[in-house]
Amino acid sequence: MKNVMMRGTVLALSLGILGGCSTMGSYNLETACVLGGAAVGGGIGATNDSEDAVKGAIGGALVGALACHLMDGDSDSDGVKDSKDQCEATPLGKFVDENGCSIVPVIKVPVDADMDGIADTDDLCLDTPAGVEVNADGCTMMVDIVLDGINFDSSSSSLSVVADEVLLAQVELLRMNPALRISLVGHTDSTGPEAFNQTLSVARAMAVRDFFVSEGVDASIFTVSGAGEMEPAVDNSTAEGRAANRRVELKVIPQEI
Repeated sequence: MKNVMMRGTVLALSLGILGGCSTMGSYNLETACVLGGAAVGGGIGATNDSEDAVKGAIGGALVGALACHLMDGDSDSDGVKDSKDQCEATPLGKFVDENGCSIVPVIKVPVDADMDGIADTDDLCLDTPAGVEVNADGCTMMVDIVLDGINFDSSSSSLSVVADEVLLAQVELLRMNPALRISLVGHTDSTGPEAFNQTLSVARAMAVRDFFVSEGVDASIFTVSGAGEMEPAVDNSTAEGRAANRRVELKVIPQEI
């Protein structure tokens, strides 16, 4: 009868201890539950003998820890257990720290110095004028560059005054677009030996490249070649046709995406 009364008393005590666990702070909740469970378990075991008291204490400690873990909920669903949550009414969906309190996520705004819509980290043309349409590299959109008037005297690779003016009009566009790749191809008429015309056509393309470079355009954007007399724009049978064929063509090389 005495053992029954003892067990009843210890059971009531255990319920009180474990119930108290749910109201404790995080700093002593786990300790209180383990010690309380051990005390209750040991007490129950002691009603039989000392060996049962040790076993009861161990089992009670485990049960106490488990009970408090199960009772430790997350009332505001922020991912932090109530026993460790110092802000127990955090609005749903807020970012929280390890204490369950709201934090403001740091959002890095990309720098766009020329305000062309392309972040500086991806912008190959950092000083695009305001209002100018740009491509994915932040450089001015260029559909075509026309070099009408870039013609040469027979057997010559010297640029005329007219050619200088035509080229000068393109300099600013090329300087603002270092991501472009430009092909310069020189041509001749059919007068003279084929080998001579081939060499002359390259010299004409180089003359155009050198002009752009002298005006501050990066030389690395150009590729220079000559087609000699093999690609006439018009028939070589007239003086006018031959004059038109003594030319340099500039083409924008499409870039792979």
